[in-house]
Amino acid sequence: MSLARVGFVRHALKNAVKRPAKQQKRDCGFVQRQTDSVKEAAHDFYIPEYRVEYKSQIRNVILRTIPFVGTCLGMAYLTEEHGHGRVEYMPYDYMYIRKNAFPWGDGNHSFLHHPLNNCLPEGWPADEE
Repeated sequence: MSLARVGFVRHALKNAVKRPAKQQKRDCGFVQRQTDSVKEAAHDFYIPEYRVEYKSQIRNVILRTIPFVGTCLGMAYLTEEHGHGRVEYMPYDYMYIRKNAFPWGDGNHSFLHHPLNNCLPEGWPADEE
Protein backbone atom coordinates (compact mmCIF):
# COMPACT_ATOMS: atom_id res chain seq x y z
CA MET A 1 0.00 0.00 0.00
CA SER A 2 2.82 2.35 0.88
CA LEU A 3 4.69 1.74 -2.37
CA ALA A 4 1.52 2.32 -4.37
CA ARG A 5 1.03 5.66 -2.65
CA VAL A 6 4.63 6.68 -3.34
CA GLY A 7 4.23 5.76 -7.01
CA PHE A 8 1.00 7.71 -7.25
CA VAL A 9 2.56 10.82 -5.71
CA ARG A 10 5.58 10.56 -8.03
CA HIS A 11 3.30 10.23 -11.04
CA ALA A 12 1.18 13.20 -9.91
CA LEU A 13 4.25 15.39 -9.40
CA LYS A 14 5.77 14.46 -12.77
CA ASN A 15 2.57 15.08 -14.69
CA ALA A 16 1.42 18.19 -12.84
CA VAL A 17 -0.47 20.61 -15.03
CA LYS A 18 0.40 24.28 -14.73
CA ARG A 19 -2.41 26.71 -13.99
CA PRO A 20 -3.12 29.70 -16.21
CA ALA A 21 -1.15 32.80 -15.18
CA LYS A 22 -4.22 34.92 -14.33
CA GLN A 23 -5.93 32.39 -12.09
CA GLN A 24 -6.86 33.52 -8.56
CA LYS A 25 -4.67 32.69 -5.59
CA ARG A 26 -5.45 29.39 -3.99
CA ASP A 27 -6.67 29.42 -0.38
CA CYS A 28 -4.48 27.03 1.62
CA GLY A 29 -6.00 27.55 5.05
CA PHE A 30 -4.58 30.60 6.79
CA VAL A 31 -2.15 31.52 4.02
CA GLN A 32 -2.99 32.33 0.42
CA ARG A 33 -0.08 31.61 -1.83
CA GLN A 34 0.41 31.85 -5.56
CA THR A 35 1.60 28.53 -6.97
CA ASP A 36 1.86 27.58 -10.59
CA SER A 37 1.83 23.84 -10.12
CA VAL A 38 1.63 21.00 -7.69
CA LYS A 39 5.39 20.59 -8.06
CA GLU A 40 6.02 24.09 -6.74
CA ALA A 41 3.56 23.63 -3.90
CA ALA A 42 5.17 20.34 -2.87
CA HIS A 43 8.72 21.66 -3.33
CA ASP A 44 8.62 23.57 -0.03
CA PHE A 45 8.50 20.29 1.86
CA TYR A 46 11.60 18.87 0.16
CA ILE A 47 14.03 21.76 0.63
CA PRO A 48 17.10 20.46 2.56
CA GLU A 49 17.30 23.57 4.77
CA TYR A 50 13.70 23.02 5.80
CA ARG A 51 14.44 19.42 6.75
CA VAL A 52 17.42 20.50 8.89
CA GLU A 53 15.32 23.19 10.55
CA TYR A 54 12.52 20.68 11.13
CA LYS A 55 14.88 18.17 12.74
CA SER A 56 16.39 20.82 15.01
CA GLN A 57 12.92 21.95 16.08
CA ILE A 58 11.93 18.38 16.93
CA ARG A 59 15.18 17.91 18.85
CA ASN A 60 14.56 21.13 20.80
CA VAL A 61 11.01 20.10 21.66
CA ILE A 62 12.14 16.70 22.91
CA LEU A 63 15.11 18.04 24.87
CA ARG A 64 12.97 20.68 26.56
CA THR A 65 9.72 18.84 27.23
CA ILE A 66 11.11 15.61 28.70
CA PRO A 67 13.00 17.38 31.54
CA PHE A 68 10.04 19.71 32.09
CA VAL A 69 7.56 16.83 32.39
CA GLY A 70 10.00 14.93 34.61
CA THR A 71 10.38 17.96 36.88
CA CYS A 72 6.60 18.34 37.11
CA LEU A 73 6.20 14.66 37.99
CA GLY A 74 8.93 14.90 40.62
CA MET A 75 7.39 17.98 42.21
CA ALA A 76 3.95 16.36 42.25
CA TYR A 77 5.39 13.26 43.91
CA LEU A 78 7.35 15.22 46.51
CA THR A 79 4.48 17.51 47.48
CA GLU A 80 1.93 14.71 47.70
CA GLU A 81 0.93 13.69 51.20
CA HIS A 82 1.88 10.05 51.57
CA GLY A 83 0.05 7.61 53.79
CA HIS A 84 -3.45 9.01 54.10
CA GLY A 85 -5.30 7.49 57.02
CA ARG A 86 -8.69 5.87 56.72
CA VAL A 87 -11.66 8.22 56.91
CA GLU A 88 -13.82 7.81 60.01
CA TYR A 89 -17.08 5.97 59.27
CA MET A 90 -20.22 8.13 59.59
CA PRO A 91 -23.51 6.19 59.34
CA TYR A 92 -25.63 8.43 57.11
CA ASP A 93 -29.21 7.26 56.51
CA TYR A 94 -29.13 7.72 52.75
CA MET A 95 -25.74 6.29 51.80
CA TYR A 96 -26.01 2.52 52.04
CA ILE A 97 -29.64 1.78 51.20
CA ARG A 98 -29.95 -1.75 49.78
CA LYS A 99 -33.42 -2.33 48.32
CA ASN A 100 -32.24 -5.37 46.38
CA ALA A 101 -29.20 -7.48 47.13
CA PHE A 102 -26.39 -7.46 44.59
CA PRO A 103 -26.54 -10.63 42.44
CA TRP A 104 -22.96 -11.66 43.31
CA GLY A 105 -21.28 -12.66 46.54
CA ASP A 106 -23.20 -12.00 49.75
CA GLY A 107 -25.29 -9.25 48.13
CA ASN A 108 -23.77 -6.51 50.28
CA HIS A 109 -20.55 -5.80 48.38
CA SER A 110 -20.66 -3.78 45.14
CA PHE A 111 -19.18 -5.26 41.97
CA LEU A 112 -15.94 -3.24 42.23
CA HIS A 113 -15.72 -3.39 46.03
CA HIS A 114 -12.28 -2.85 47.55
CA PRO A 115 -12.00 -3.50 51.29
CA LEU A 116 -9.45 -0.71 51.86
CA ASN A 117 -11.39 2.00 50.00
CA ASN A 118 -15.08 1.06 50.30
CA CYS A 119 -16.79 0.51 53.61
CA LEU A 120 -19.92 -1.57 54.23
CA PRO A 121 -23.22 -0.33 55.72
CA GLU A 122 -22.06 -1.60 59.13
CA GLY A 123 -18.76 0.30 58.95
CA TRP A 124 -15.17 -0.57 58.17
CA PRO A 125 -14.18 -4.21 58.58
CA ALA A 126 -12.48 -4.64 61.97
CA ASP A 127 -9.68 -6.88 60.66
CA GLU A 128 -8.48 -4.24 58.14
CA GLU A 129 -7.76 -1.45 60.66
